[in-house]
Amino acid sequence: AIRLPFQKHFGNSRGEMHGGAVAALIDAAMSQAVRSTIEKGSNVATITMTVNYLAPAHGELTCRGAVVKGGRSVMFAEAEVTDGRGQPVCRGSATYRVAPPKG
Repeated sequence: AIRLPFQKHFGNSRGEMHGGAVAALIDAAMSQAVRSTIEKGSNVATITMTVNYLAPAHGELTCRGAVVKGGRSVMFAEAEVTDGRGQPVCRGSATYRVAPPKG
C-alpha cells in the first residue's frame, strides 16, 4: 500500500485532496504492483488509465494496487483509494506496457 498524507498544496479550493494528486497516487500504486511481478530492471509505462472518483477525499489517503492480468508486454491493474476512516474515495484501472531490461 502507498500512503499520501494531506498537505495544503495537494488541496483544491474546497480543502479536499485534488483529483490530480489522487490520480497520481493510483498510477504509482498500480505501476508498483506491475513492477513487483516482472523482471528487475524492466521498464513500465502507462498506456491507458481510468479513474473513478467516488467521494471527496479528505486526510491521509491509502492506495492498494494489484495486477489483474499479466502478460509479457502488456499488463492490466486495478487500485482502490481509501481515506483515513477506511472509506473508498476512488478506484482506478490501467493498462501498462512492459519492456524487458536493456542489455
